[in-house]
Amino acid sequence: MRIVENTSKTAFTLAEVLITLAIIGVVAALTLPLFFNNYQKKVYSNQLKVSYSILNTGFKQMLSDSAVTKFEESEAAGMLGFDTTNNWTDEDEAAVFKKYFSALVYVPYSQQVKEGWPNGNNVYTGDTCKKFVGKGSTWYKRNNRTTCIGCRQEVYKLANGALIRMGFFSSFPEMQNTGRLKRVVGEITIDVNGERKPNVFGEDAFEFALGNDGNLYAWWDDSFAKYFSAVEKGDYWDYYYKLKDGTNLCTDQRYNGRACAAYAEEHNWEVY
Repeated sequence: MRIVENTSKTAFTLAEVLITLAIIGVVAALTLPLFFNNYQKKVYSNQLKVSYSILNTGFKQMLSDSAVTKFEESEAAGMLGFDTTNNWTDEDEAAVFKKYFSALVYVPYSQQVKEGWPNGNNVYTGDTCKKFVGKGSTWYKRNNRTTCIGCRQEVYKLANGALIRMGFFSSFPEMQNTGRLKRVVGEITIDVNGERKPNVFGEDAFEFALGNDGNLYAWWDDSFAKYFSAVEKGDYWDYYYKLKDGTNLCTDQRYNGRACAAYAEEHNWEVY
């Protein structure tokens, strides 16, 4: 008997192909935004970690070069405004930043004054936000993206593209029995992706305090809370990124996102 092999093939109908493509489209629409969001967070986390390392290493080197243990006693601190007996200039500050952080001036303070940049950590809305958000000194609030917070301070750019806003001051006292952070001598905001969006606190912008020991401390972390509760004679929980009832000021969408540096610091630099 001769056996004949069946070589016929079963083909998909047009309707079946269209249904399959529709299913793939739905799955892609549901998963791609989540995938992109997770990828973006990993990029921001890495940029934050690198930027923090650059700044922290540079400040510690300032102390080492002057053989001191306090930032205020270093030669670099004097050039950043702590030594009022000399006529230090913006060029002196720029030289310090270039030497220790390989950072270049992005927008000088004098230009900010001339152009009327937002000032004083005040809250702004409307055209002011649209004009200045993204320039490295003003960011949107996370819980209300129609309002922004600005502070006029020198803006620099790191080699990795991050913008940093730095201000130094000698107004806070030195405290004892407050843990590692005994005096705050500066405030630093890092925008990890520079001018690019979203320019929102807690997403790509993160705030830190500079301690007199040359270390960076996340704004609202444990050390920050111990120090400011002692300075202000207040409750520790008023200065920590978690409230006494467990509310997390970073992850709770009711808050502006300025406590998210503390969250990242305590979660291996993972951005929420």
